[in-house]
Amino acid sequence: IVNLSKAHRKYLLLEWIALLGLLIAVTILYLPGLQGPFLFDDAPNIIDNAVLTAKKTSLLDWWSAAYSSEAGSLRRPLAMLSFALQIDEGKPESAMALKAGNLLIHCVCGCLLYFLVKNLVRAMGAGYSNVDCRWLPLISAALWTLNPLLLSTVLYPVQRMAQLSALFVLLGLMIYSSYRARWSLREFRVDEFAACALWLLLCTSLAMLSKENGVLLPWLV
Repeated sequence: IVNLSKAHRKYLLLEWIALLGLLIAVTILYLPGLQGPFLFDDAPNIIDNAVLTAKKTSLLDWWSAAYSSEAGSLRRPLAMLSFALQIDEGKPESAMALKAGNLLIHCVCGCLLYFLVKNLVRAMGAGYSNVDCRWLPLISAALWTLNPLLLSTVLYPVQRMAQLSALFVLLGLMIYSSYRARWSLREFRVDEFAACALWLLLCTSLAMLSKENGVLLPWLV
């Protein structure tokens, strides 16, 4: 038992070190792109949005900034509020801060995917004892964070809407998979089912308030 415990701790430490190394590598690779300009839809949604960039002295000002976009049927207030929190009074002179915020969200999404896949691999039972299976979560996170298809999503500031939606969808899936794993080991409990349902409702709502395709979370579950 002691030897197994030591082996488990060893693999766990290696996994954490590898995940940290992946996040550092992703950050380094994206650094040159943070210098880029605003593009396309950034103009109407951010830099030319007088309500978003105006000085905010009351809750009403913040509320107005959150609902200052005409994009989507719900107007994506959570994403707009995140922009407002990063923009000083007046028009933003540089997109770097917003792109850096997108990069942080991208890394958080990679971590959530890592833990989601870890839950799924553990659901394979004895398969998780296989050394190769232990690295599947990290490989999955790497395929997400290093995928060139997501380059424009990270370095195109307004695409934070899609990023935040994906973040809450991944969070909801991770929470759901954690509860399912718990129920597979012991008796199902109604209070835990209610808690899981409330978490999924919250994550779906936050995802939809970032971008409407967050409504897909229940179907993905």
